[in-house]
Amino acid sequence: MKNLAAIILAAGESTRFGQSNKLLARLNGKPVLTHTLETVCALGLGQVILVSGHDRQMVESLAADYPVSHHHNAAYRYGMGSSIACGARELHAETEGVFVCLGDMPYLPAAVFHAMVARFAAEAQQAIMRPSFGGKPGHPVLFPAHLYSDLAQLSDDLGAREIITRYQSRLVTLDWPDNTVLADIDRPEDLPS
Repeated sequence: MKNLAAIILAAGESTRFGQSNKLLARLNGKPVLTHTLETVCALGLGQVILVSGHDRQMVESLAADYPVSHHHNAAYRYGMGSSIACGARELHAETEGVFVCLGDMPYLPAAVFHAMVARFAAEAQQAIMRPSFGGKPGHPVLFPAHLYSDLAQLSDDLGAREIITRYQSRLVTLDWPDNTVLADIDRPEDLPS
């Protein structure tokens, strides 16, 4: 894991969640973002980048106790692509791949990361790795180092979809046995009552 990195996206405005930031909402006694931070930071990756935007101070304060580097995306209103690019520009050249992680996916197990890394190694660290459940594409997505420059040029709200489409022949999908690779928090009703 030391030769890999992660970008945690925590810059969005949570418009579908209402007046508050979904990343700060409580889930099992902790903010949603804390669950993501705990899982990713326990992996032993060589580099973890947190990209903030909306509610910058609260998001960065929440992550202060974790071994992450903070990078603020001043252009966060342009969408997820701009946040991925912000993080990608900070990646160390020696890392061999980067997980792009959504901050609002608190149920992701460490096992999915480990399974993706094993398959990534089998693909000689050249493939784009993506988990899926029930035929639906999930997260995180693992990109090889030779696509860092493509990631760093993203700017719109499509995230990295255009890169995945452009390099479709290099995409390897890993079937996952449950919906933890799909389950995100978008609306208050997505949280258990």
